Amino acid sequence: MTTLCEDVFSLANLEIQTLQENLSKQSDLFLLAINVIFSRMHLRQVQYRDTFLHDFDSCCAASNDFIHMSEQMEEVTSRLLETSELSEESATAIREITAELIVL
Repeated sequence: MTTLCEDVFSLANLEIQTLQENLSKQSDLFLLAINVIFSRMHLRQVQYRDTFLHDFDSCCAASNDFIHMSEQMEEVTSRLLETSELSEESATAIREITAELIVL
């Protein structure tokens, strides 16, 4: 395993924390910003995932990293939904975005 997961999620957690501190947790802008963060993560994952697959060892490390990132994504989503005041429709949208990231 590498530090990829910690690197990615330290930045994502900082962005989410900044949003939570500066925007209403029930606003459409908050939901849109979270959607942008998760969508960009999805885009970068698809764009760069093959660069980690060079040999058997790098494939194993990438696999472990991706599993760890899936776990982190679930934790971030749970924490986000617990601490925000989103409508059920907005919470469902967050869950759908998260599901797209986890299945990569």
